[in-house]
Amino acid sequence: MHNYLGQHTVAISVPVSLVASVLFFALGYPDMACGVLIGAAAGMLKSYLLGRQVVTGQRSLALFFLRYGVVALAFVLGIMLSLKAFFAAVAGLFFVHVVFIMDQVRTDSTEEIGKWKV
Repeated sequence: MHNYLGQHTVAISVPVSLVASVLFFALGYPDMACGVLIGAAAGMLKSYLLGRQVVTGQRSLALFFLRYGVVALAFVLGIMLSLKAFFAAVAGLFFVHVVFIMDQVRTDSTEEIGKWKV
């Protein structure tokens, strides 16, 4: 089984988003804590779907809509909580996506991604 997220995406994103959520909750912003968790979870799922699509070479329009449907769902869930939760969800999703891109660039520069071809 392949690790479509990359080696460091989960190892960096999960602890940072949990620490940010605990920090927001401790400061008295539970809606922002939920927003960060929603955004980080959506970012992980979107990154997984994108990595899976790249590694397996699938070019499916359904996967494209599924990826951005996940993003839209995270944004809707965030805005339903509050405006602060919406922006926290955006920040969480953006953070995970940036970490995913950095991990993929590192993986591509070490030519590990060629070993994953199915």
